[in-house]
Amino acid sequence: MGRYDDIINLPHHVSPYRKRMDNIERAAQFSPFAALTGYSELIKEMARETDTRVTLSEDSLLEISATLNELNARIKDLPLVALTYFEEDGKKEGGHYVDYQGNLRRIDEVGKQLIFADKKVIQIEDIFSIEAK
Repeated sequence: MGRYDDIINLPHHVSPYRKRMDNIERAAQFSPFAALTGYSELIKEMARETDTRVTLSEDSLLEISATLNELNARIKDLPLVALTYFEEDGKKEGGHYVDYQGNLRRIDEVGKQLIFADKKVIQIEDIFSIEAK
């Protein structure tokens, strides 16, 4: 006689008090559980790369200044400007370089910023390179 021969052929127990669980509810018991909510997003954020701001040489700064003076003389014509500027990252240290092209409306010397016709505002200190078209 085997170890479980006395119970092997008994009928399956059905509770008179609880209804049978659906297969979907039963499967939900074994679905993955995220014990650390937000952890995967944090890992993705830490893995996201940012650039560091390049310190410009004196020659580059003089070149940018000369270009800005040239653009200021032609400001009434809304000159077309192509530039690359550094944009700070809002979540972590560093940022990235952005290429932009637009018609320059005004150079705000007090606020040290360029204001374009499409209302884009770029800080002069963030400019990496600038070219008048």
